[in-house]
Amino acid sequence: MLVQNVEVTISNKELGRGCYGVVYAGKYGTTDVAIKTFGLVPANSDDLAKAMQEASIWHSLKHPNIATHWGIAYDETKRPMLVVERLQMNLLERLKSNPTARERIKWLIDIAQAFRYLNSLNPPVIHRDLKPDNVLIDSSDKALLSDFGMSRVQALYTYHAVEPTKGCLLYAPPESYRRHYKATPKYDVYSFGMTMYEITTGRAPFAGEEVLDPQLVINWISVGERPDRRDSNGNEPAVHEIPDDLWNLIERCWDQDPNKRPDFTTICLELNSITFLENGDYDIPLQNQPKSSIVGDSAASAQTASLTSELEGFQFLDMNEDNLESNGLVASQPLPSSFAVRNIDLSLASPEEKSIISAAKNIAEGAYVLAVRYREGIDFEQNLEKSIMWFTFSANHGDPGAQFELAIYYYRGVNVPQDLRKAAKLFRLAASQGYVLAQVMLGRCYQLGEGVEKNMEKAASLYHLVNQSEDPKAAGLLDAVKQYMIKSYDFDETLTNSIFLEE
Repeated sequence: MLVQNVEVTISNKELGRGCYGVVYAGKYGTTDVAIKTFGLVPANSDDLAKAMQEASIWHSLKHPNIATHWGIAYDETKRPMLVVERLQMNLLERLKSNPTARERIKWLIDIAQAFRYLNSLNPPVIHRDLKPDNVLIDSSDKALLSDFGMSRVQALYTYHAVEPTKGCLLYAPPESYRRHYKATPKYDVYSFGMTMYEITTGRAPFAGEEVLDPQLVINWISVGERPDRRDSNGNEPAVHEIPDDLWNLIERCWDQDPNKRPDFTTICLELNSITFLENGDYDIPLQNQPKSSIVGDSAASAQTASLTSELEGFQFLDMNEDNLESNGLVASQPLPSSFAVRNIDLSLASPEEKSIISAAKNIAEGAYVLAVRYREGIDFEQNLEKSIMWFTFSANHGDPGAQFELAIYYYRGVNVPQDLRKAAKLFRLAASQGYVLAQVMLGRCYQLGEGVEKNMEKAASLYHLVNQSEDPKAAGLLDAVKQYMIKSYDFDETLTNSIFLEE
């Protein structure tokens, strides 16, 4: 979109300098904007014209995590200028303020959701220049993707500068250096992996290396070299710096084989499953946490009264949405303060999905219903990936049933890498809300040492908690739970009996 030059006012205030020119503060009408100029690039360059054509696509993109592109103007020498949203700072600057782990992951989720939107378009939009200084931060601390089309300008600049730019080389995948390469969405996944590394560690890729020649970096990347998990002094990072599951995701994103890199739907799912301590740092492994509050006698007494009403209908449970309310599966209590609450981008939901969510009594219930329908293939084609995504959304909004279902996925390794530690953590979340199935499975985790240190005392306390009720129907609850588990999750009866310490 062209904007009228008479509506654009450029000030002398510099906001920054890029490899292609200077960014100035300005006005578009009465709106504060940033104006990107291209004084270092030949005005008659065909590549510059193509870059502007790519940048014009930016104007059509509408997403809460993509910065607004107002249009293209031209200066008196006929050079193009990009008129874009002006925000407080970019992510590279924000990282200097020592943000918490929770803040870092929130920005990664923002960025991943923007790319998930780009990949959903037909044809997909490929950014090709993701790095922290191309992500802007607004006044609410939300991350917004910026600078579409600039990769072509940067490539052009390398032929006209005294020293070629290094920045974009650190984030480009190895296959991009091959002849006749055509970019795919996996290009951006690789760049996201490098960006994750920088955001989570605070270190630029390959920072601290003695020699950082651009061609040398290309050679390293081409043969599979990647930034070290250790810092520049050779020290392993602290536990809170990069948890194992996050490091695993980083490594998969920058995999040498593009086909092995995850898509952004998977990336969003895994980032949304990361948990935090109350101070905003990454959660520590379960076995190092303080004793759980759900296994003491006082906790048992406090929760006994709610067990009967919550579990009364379990012997008739078949997991369809008609039974949700009657079986107490959608209590929708908020997550404890030690866990981050994050949102899937609901603007990407289909009309059918939005209809189901709006018909539910709360958003957690709607997400739970969608997850079940995708899992069972009810009204939608069966899709376990989407089922996991919506269970994650519902779980993050405090639904104990969703927390339990998501735990089962991780416990069994269904459509996600098996992760017993994560499963135990989710079981504990649901169990703390009085969700009896989760209490049983958390007891099993402690009994067998699955994802937590083996602790028979805690296991027995949990089984005792489940079995404590003055209601005459309580005697049949454990058997109903066993039968439900056998029916729904293919646990054989011998294995299920062992959960209840029966011979």
